[in-house]
Amino acid sequence: MYHTPSSNVSVHDPLNEARRQIEWFFGVEDAPTPPANTRRIDELYIALTGDSQFRGVFQRDKVKFASANSGTLAGMVADAMNKVAMAQMSHLQSWRWYEKVTDPIANDGSVRDMKLITFGGIGDLPTVAQGAAYTELMVDDVKETAAFSKRGGYVGITLEILRNSDIRRLQMVPKALAIAAVRTRSAAISAIFTANGGAGPTLAQDGKALFHAEHNNVATTALGTDAAAWRAARVECFNHAEVNSGKKLGVFPKFLLVPDALYDAALSITGYGEGMPTSYTPEAQARNRSDPRPVVVIVPDWTDGNDWAYLVDPGIFPVIQITYAQAPGGGVHPAPEFISVANPSQGLLFTNDVLPIKIRDWFAVNVNGPRGIGKRNVN
Repeated sequence: MYHTPSSNVSVHDPLNEARRQIEWFFGVEDAPTPPANTRRIDELYIALTGDSQFRGVFQRDKVKFASANSGTLAGMVADAMNKVAMAQMSHLQSWRWYEKVTDPIANDGSVRDMKLITFGGIGDLPTVAQGAAYTELMVDDVKETAAFSKRGGYVGITLEILRNSDIRRLQMVPKALAIAAVRTRSAAISAIFTANGGAGPTLAQDGKALFHAEHNNVATTALGTDAAAWRAARVECFNHAEVNSGKKLGVFPKFLLVPDALYDAALSITGYGEGMPTSYTPEAQARNRSDPRPVVVIVPDWTDGNDWAYLVDPGIFPVIQITYAQAPGGGVHPAPEFISVANPSQGLLFTNDVLPIKIRDWFAVNVNGPRGIGKRNVN
C-alpha cells in the first residue's frame, strides 16, 4: 500500500512529495531519494489515479491526494522529463556545436516563414560641404526565407512499466528523447553545408548555390598539414563584398568546421597543439573579436573525411540564423517541449494502456546569404 510521508510536506500542497518522487523515478539530477517504503512507482500511480486495477482510468473516489485530478500524473511526468532533458542536453556539447555558429533570432510568435535579411549598400559616407544639404542614403538588403519545421513524436509509458515499477526504463526515456532532439538540430544545420553534393541550398537572392564560384566562397583545396589553406580562406572571407556597395566585408572567419577525421590536423594547423599555442604563428594568438584565434569545431554529422568549411562569428556578422517556436524572444537555444496527455480517461491511456508523453521541437533555420561563409569540397 502507498504511504504519503509526513516529513517536509507542505500542508497547503501535499502533492509536493509526490512530485519529488516522480522526479526521482525519472532520474532528475539532485532529486532526493524517497523513503524506502515509497520507491515503487506503481504505488504512486495508484495513489494519484485511484486505478488500483491498472485499467487506465482515473477514479477520483480512490485517490490518496484530495487535490489530484485526471491530469496530475501526466503533468508531473512531463515536468520531470523536461528537467531530465535539459540536464541531458548540457552533457551533449559535441552535438550542440551549432549553438556556437548560429544566431538564434526572435519571431512574432507565429510559424510563418521567416525572412532572413542581410543589409548593406551604403559603402563610405559622402562628404557634406559647409552649408550643403545631406544626401539621402539608401540601405540595400537581400533576403532568404526559412520555413518552420515541426519535429517530434510521442513515447508511450505503458501500464506494464508502471505496474512493474520499471524505474530504469522510465529514466531512459527522457534522455533518449533529448539526444534525438539535439541530433536532429545538428543534422539540420550541418545539411546547409552538405546539401546538393556540397554546394549548399540554392539562394533566392540570385538563384545560385550557396557555395558558388561567383560568391567567392568555394574551392577544392585540402586542409593540408600547414596553415596555407586556412590563411587563403581567411583572405577569401575578408574580401567578400558587402551587399551592393562593393566594399569588403572586412571580417575574418572565426570557426574552422571539420569532420572528426580532420580534428587533430586542424588543431595543429591553428597552433593549439595540446590545447595551447606551441609556437608563434598568427593563428595561435588570441587577439580581439574582429581578428580572432580560429576555433576548431567538429561537425559530427559530416561523413566526408576531407571537406571543411569556415564561418564568421555570428555576434559580428550573423550568417546562419535559427528561430524556435517555443522561444519567440530569440537569443537562446531552448530545450524541446514535453507535453502530457490532456485527459488520461480518454485516448491512448484508455484504449491502449499507454500514457503518451509528446516531444515537440519547432524551428526554422537557413542562411541569409553567401557572405562570411565558405566551403572546401575536396576532390
